[in-house]
Amino acid sequence: RFGLPPAWYTGIREDSKGALWIGSFREGLFRFDQRGLTNLFRDRIQKVVALEFDERGALWFGPNSSRVYRYDGSDLREFDAKDGLPNAWFSSIRRGPDGKDWLALRGSAFLGGALATFDGKRFANVTAERGWENHAVLDMDADTNGVMWVATRGGLLRYTGQQAAWYSKADGLAHDALWTVRVGSKGSVWCGTAAGVSHHDGLAWATLDTRDGLPGNEVYAIKEGANGEIWFGTDGGVSRYRPNPIAPWARIAEVQTEQTF
Repeated sequence: RFGLPPAWYTGIREDSKGALWIGSFREGLFRFDQRGLTNLFRDRIQKVVALEFDERGALWFGPNSSRVYRYDGSDLREFDAKDGLPNAWFSSIRRGPDGKDWLALRGSAFLGGALATFDGKRFANVTAERGWENHAVLDMDADTNGVMWVATRGGLLRYTGQQAAWYSKADGLAHDALWTVRVGSKGSVWCGTAAGVSHHDGLAWATLDTRDGLPGNEVYAIKEGANGEIWFGTDGGVSRYRPNPIAPWARIAEVQTEQTF
């Protein structure tokens, strides 16, 4: 419709001015705005595996497992191993509790991967510093307090910058293998796993799967809509979920203090 060539398209993001930025695996990076469709940096970049805007509006995108680019609208900057970048595929970027940019980097074939910070000049491999090399990082999001939530193939990591807590199936997740994580507008955490969607409302975990109407249990993408509905992309299709804003009633059967009533 927009004149895009046939390709494998890997991501779409909208900037603050309403322009769409589209990444592809063969044709590089596109921008679609009021002036039409533009193929940017085509002579330099033909592959974009993921793209994401940071809080300052700069676009980050990765062409392979050894480089990542940042484009601020005028200057395109390339980063690689000489800047401390771990050898993994760019996935997402968020502002961390320390004020630095945090990057989630996927490993090859969903093995390895890294969590890295960027101070404006160099990257630091948090995964190696904390001894988390055995947890394959796939995705990341941050809540309003700057706490990082990291989806890995070995559980969910909650990291404040000082303290780390891991959540697994034993804690209420549907599965230890996670594909994605998103923090909702009300602070609840949504995890796409290999066995459905796990949701934490601040008190407890709950799970949605094919028994609840999901078209598939492998949940790869989660997006909250403008009206609070949650969209899930699965191996069986896309579904929409409308959370009930009213908490369910609970009947108190017994209260125990020093005596039983």
